[in-house]
Amino acid sequence: MNEIFSRVSIRKYEDRPVEEEKIERLLRAAMAAPSTANQQPWEFYVVTDRAKIEELSKVTPFTGAAAGAPVVFVPCYRTTRQGRRVGPAGSVRRDREPSAGSGRAGAGRVLDGHCPE
Repeated sequence: MNEIFSRVSIRKYEDRPVEEEKIERLLRAAMAAPSTANQQPWEFYVVTDRAKIEELSKVTPFTGAAAGAPVVFVPCYRTTRQGRRVGPAGSVRRDREPSAGSGRAGAGRVLDGHCPE
């Protein structure tokens, strides 16, 4: 509980990549969160591409601090077929190449439709 109540907001980052082990550990912790009927309706996108991170930093008034980050985690929530398991339990996608225009708002637009419906 101490980690929850004593958190800090980091807005400046060192110019070096984050180790794969740390990324994996954070993803495992996120995917361990409870969900109704163990549906695990989330997917996490791990973005390390500087251009995509810059775009993500402009998605909302609250994402500006992401601009200088070496890695950004984008959580997406599947909303279709609620009440039934959809796809593999807890998925991770890494730096997907964008497909031609999707018209989605926010991170879905930057990731060009890769956030699930």
